[in-house]
Amino acid sequence: MATPTHATGPTSPKAAKPFFGNAPQPTPPFFTPAPTSVQKEDAPETPAKDKEPDVPIQFGSFEVFCQLFDDLIIKWPKRWQQSYQSAKKHGGNTLFDPKFGEDLISKEIMSLYNIFWAIQLQSNSPYGSKVDFSKGLEMAEQLTGVSGTWLNLASIALHMDMEKYLGEKIPLYAKQNLGIFLISGALLQSGLVGLNALTKSELDFTSILGPATKKWTEPPGGFSRPFVLDNIPDDRWRPPFYQPPKAFELKYSGTDEKAEEKKLSLGLGFNLASALGKYPDDEKEKAKYKGLELFPYFQYFNSEAIPGKPDPKEQHKFMLGLYGGDKGVYGLGEGGGRFNGDQLLEGYGRGGVSFRNFGRLSLLDLTGEVDYRPDAEAKWRGRLNAAAQFNILDSKRFEFNFGAGAGALLPSGGQPGAMDYRTQLSFMHKYNDKRFSQPLKSGVEFTYNYGLEDPFSADSSRISGFGARAVFMSMLKGGFERFEHYGKSDTLPEQDLHFFLAFDFAPVFARKREEKKDK
Repeated sequence: MATPTHATGPTSPKAAKPFFGNAPQPTPPFFTPAPTSVQKEDAPETPAKDKEPDVPIQFGSFEVFCQLFDDLIIKWPKRWQQSYQSAKKHGGNTLFDPKFGEDLISKEIMSLYNIFWAIQLQSNSPYGSKVDFSKGLEMAEQLTGVSGTWLNLASIALHMDMEKYLGEKIPLYAKQNLGIFLISGALLQSGLVGLNALTKSELDFTSILGPATKKWTEPPGGFSRPFVLDNIPDDRWRPPFYQPPKAFELKYSGTDEKAEEKKLSLGLGFNLASALGKYPDDEKEKAKYKGLELFPYFQYFNSEAIPGKPDPKEQHKFMLGLYGGDKGVYGLGEGGGRFNGDQLLEGYGRGGVSFRNFGRLSLLDLTGEVDYRPDAEAKWRGRLNAAAQFNILDSKRFEFNFGAGAGALLPSGGQPGAMDYRTQLSFMHKYNDKRFSQPLKSGVEFTYNYGLEDPFSADSSRISGFGARAVFMSMLKGGFERFEHYGKSDTLPEQDLHFFLAFDFAPVFARKREEKKDK
């Protein structure tokens, strides 16, 4: 059975996740490698991609276990042997084989750096025990711009593109063998959850199911709030209703010895356009997509007290919403609430419109928010928000992008209003050389946030975040993020600074292969 492996993908997409924050934006992140393609393991050239057959949904056969075992276990030694022979013939090394392409090699190298910087963040964070290795790895991924660390490390070990395998091949298995797939996936996930329990850490029920269902559950481009800096283990940078689901997520912190509360969290969305195959296969064209979008989503949190620790701020929190539209114009509506038992602590709603990919205007967001707190002096508060991003220059040699956003808290009930600001600027030079499979990029990006800890109270403390990244010739990469809280706290630090530095030699490995080809 043919097994998908790595292959050199197209050039870096015009729109992708930004350096900092969780909002997909129509500007390419400096350090996120170009999208990969899938090819047969032993094929010397990349074959034409066949259209996925329309297969019926079935319970399936236990033969699928043998197929998965053959792919992931039996062929493992063979892949390493082939990698070694290829390295002897074409140059390179057995760990990062040039035949797998620059984009995936880069992700694998940066994932190793993610592990290193996760350990540093865990050891040196002023937040102490709040940053365990898992949280440190999450922060490192956002800092470097390369996510999916464990999948990328598995790609090194198995010599296959695990992200593509889970995202493209497993769904086909799932259609043909739905019952078997659900049973086997549940068993494997249960084993990992059991390991979490033994190590007394947070239980993650979707570490495998999340990547496997990413195609259907990840939000559309332009969905999340733009230019947001919140890569800090501090809830003061995360208002209660400002964190919509990014993918299928189910976690429980009750077994974590360091947890402040027993918290069950569930997040789920469904991307109809992706499920129906509406997006173009080419990532660069996908970034320009202006067609049908429909993304309903839901979140639920339940918190219970741990003996000897403070009671949680709320027992229940939920949010549900719908994002959708067509022809570059999309609407958003969402609402939620926080409760202690049956008592409403806060009600929230947001609505607005988003425009995507109209010439140089890559994004325009216009939204309004309303918040209700029965115990507050001003029970009803409202906000107006706007954000825009422009692709000012995009040529073979240069890229220049600028974006800015602002929010206004409206006066109400005798309480004053306030303003907050966000901005992002990036400049990139691309050096084109036929010896390299992709242009070598050098440039910088800056992001700045300034606003209120509580977006619905002008009396709350001010907070700020500043982030910068730089890359030189696609190989020397570095960056930092600095956060500051302008209030006083007896238990939390007022400042936090973290940084990273990495040497990504993926272009060199890929160049060796190209040079051998030329000879």
